[in-house]
Amino acid sequence: MPRSSYLMHRRSRRRSIRAIAGVVVLIAGLAAFWWVSAGRTPEPVVAGHGEEMLEHTVGATNVAPTQPLPESRVALADQRSNRQTPAAAARAEEDALYVIDMGAGATTSPTKAAPITESARTAPVTPERPAAAAPERTAPAPAPTTTPSRSAQTPETTRATGPVGGAGSLSPEPVRGWIADATALANAGRLIEARKLFNRALHDDRAHHADRDVIRARMGAINDELIFSPRIANNDPISVWYTVAPGDTLSRIAHRNNTKVDWRLIQRINNISNPSRITVGQRLKLVRGPFHAVVYKHAFRLDLYHGEPDEHGNRLFIRSMPVGLGETGSTPVGTFIVRPDSKLIDPAWRNPRTGEFFPSKAPDNPLGKHWVGLDPADDATARYTEYGLHGTIEPHSIGQEMSMGCVRLLADDIALIYEVMTERVSTVIIMP
Repeated sequence: MPRSSYLMHRRSRRRSIRAIAGVVVLIAGLAAFWWVSAGRTPEPVVAGHGEEMLEHTVGATNVAPTQPLPESRVALADQRSNRQTPAAAARAEEDALYVIDMGAGATTSPTKAAPITESARTAPVTPERPAAAAPERTAPAPAPTTTPSRSAQTPETTRATGPVGGAGSLSPEPVRGWIADATALANAGRLIEARKLFNRALHDDRAHHADRDVIRARMGAINDELIFSPRIANNDPISVWYTVAPGDTLSRIAHRNNTKVDWRLIQRINNISNPSRITVGQRLKLVRGPFHAVVYKHAFRLDLYHGEPDEHGNRLFIRSMPVGLGETGSTPVGTFIVRPDSKLIDPAWRNPRTGEFFPSKAPDNPLGKHWVGLDPADDATARYTEYGLHGTIEPHSIGQEMSMGCVRLLADDIALIYEVMTERVSTVIIMP
């Protein structure tokens, strides 16, 4: 074979080998690309979509975030998810810790919560003490222009309901006779006398518990008329008339007349829509305190009383309110007194377990709108220094043990307690 033909044949063979090798490399590259693509994990969502996912996850009850949450969002997610069950709700809410907020001008920056010890899980932690403040800690806000829901009854309704004396009573004599006489007096419209006899029967050890339940309901209706309406009955020892003078405000009227109640109670019982618009010569009903409370843990009930014991050693019963208590029986038993400078409207609060801060007027503040702090008043309660009465954003917890020791009330009830309880004077006795 000529040399030139041999060289051309060799070059053609090399080209074929190179083409085949190129095809093999191309196939191998495509295969590797397909294999890597099939095994990749999804890319993180973009920032905007991720925020939507995060908010939805925090608010859900059974969905956990797929990516780690910032510490502040972890605290928020833990608290909101804990509200789904009674046990979890109690862990998420600290009922006694609060931060004083004096209004729009006061600010408090959040701080990280300290580690929770085992003892801190069964008792409220120390609140941040209020600084000295003027008596008016919040700007006047209109109180309800009508009496509470339980006080909407008329005298006619009062006469139409109540315990039945005589054979209808389950109590022995003389209690049965007192109930019968009180019923007759109430039906005749003689409410002051009826209330006094009902009160004596209520406190007598021989009264049957079923009669006591009915008496409390009947006395509540009577007191809605005698105390929480704009009217004053003859010979009423609790209420008096007052004529507005120049320069008066509801706060000054309450203070100068030593009513021992908050000015908002005057606004409530006189159906005043705007507390800044009272007129000279206007006649107002004043109710004189003090009022006191007894909490019966076994019944999940708070009974409100007025004044000092009568000749039979009994304070005057006013009305009953349902309450929520501390988990596993942690609400302490004993005598307390309303703490000085502790009555707050729209308190700010920091969750001591998560560090989450709820500013004043936050709609999701676990303490609700009102706080009334308590100080120990006897040796049995000396170590319980951080408890109180407050509202709740979880009405279903009333009648249950879901707090960390404090006493919860419904919004309307704690508003009334705030108005009638007096710092350094009103007592709260917690019974088993």
